[in-house]
Amino acid sequence: MLEIEFLKNRILAGIPEADVTVEISGNHCQLKIIASIFASLNSLKRQQTVYACLQDLIADGTVHAVNMNLYTPDEWQQAKKFLM
Repeated sequence: MLEIEFLKNRILAGIPEADVTVEISGNHCQLKIIASIFASLNSLKRQQTVYACLQDLIADGTVHAVNMNLYTPDEWQQAKKFLM
């Protein structure tokens, strides 16, 4: 069974300074990750960075679907104004 802390720790191993929120429903997960490393990356490279942390879990079917919201700290400050 997929656990939130397990996935969070996997992501933090690859993106140590990230602020990570994980929601799980079966083998589908929703991620919100805020990390300064994303500032130098386009959206595809951001996703690839996260997928690299979960690659083996996706390959073996433990994780079937991933929905990601990826932000830099500045982007998150702007985005959360619209989410409240």
